[in-house]
Amino acid sequence: LFVCVLVGVVCAVKILALTGDSKIIVTENQQSLELPTVTYAGVVNESLKSSLLNSNKITLNTKGVARDLQRKFPELSSVVVTVPLVGNRPVVYVKPLRASFVIESPNGLYTMADTGYVLAKLSAPQDGLTTLSELGRRQPAIGKQFLPASTVSFAKTVSYQLNQAGMAVAKVELPSDAPYELRIRLVAKSYYLRFNLQADALQQSGGAVAALRKITTSQLPREYVDMRVLGRVYYR
Repeated sequence: LFVCVLVGVVCAVKILALTGDSKIIVTENQQSLELPTVTYAGVVNESLKSSLLNSNKITLNTKGVARDLQRKFPELSSVVVTVPLVGNRPVVYVKPLRASFVIESPNGLYTMADTGYVLAKLSAPQDGLTTLSELGRRQPAIGKQFLPASTVSFAKTVSYQLNQAGMAVAKVELPSDAPYELRIRLVAKSYYLRFNLQADALQQSGGAVAALRKITTSQLPREYVDMRVLGRVYYR
């Protein structure tokens, strides 16, 4: 009887025990981002080792471990930590934020989410995403915030309105010498549009569409169309 009980206890401990080596599974990676899953696993493993309660399936603090990982990597929209019925390796499901723009920088291309955080580095431009160029010397870093969420939202709104009006957006630019200005370059156009980041995006994009539709071929601007003053349109 003693031997049977001892074997039962050992089996129970073995079944319920968790290793400190987690498995990362990326879900809904619609844009095939190359995420640093090894780094994610390292953070999870450290979190698992930080408490004895995380060493078994019954007392594992799944929400706490998930919260630690998401706090460390804000480019993840959701993190779910699970314990396997069979096996002793914790499984972590991570879902990245959806990319809104491709950042063009001197050291390569990066995807950026609505929140302004950098998601991943790209080897080539990605179809369906507009390129955003910050004309300064700042370098994107994966997992770090590159732009304020309000700036990304403004750029998305203006780009969407212009595209919907049949004025295809080729690139979004943020000039380093004008911190509150956003420029839009249209496909097959030599001029660019100037917008004020501190004003309403919908009003300015609507004004730009109306202005461009009224400009005749003989009046085409050579350099830019300026929408930064509310109710006014200047072009050169």
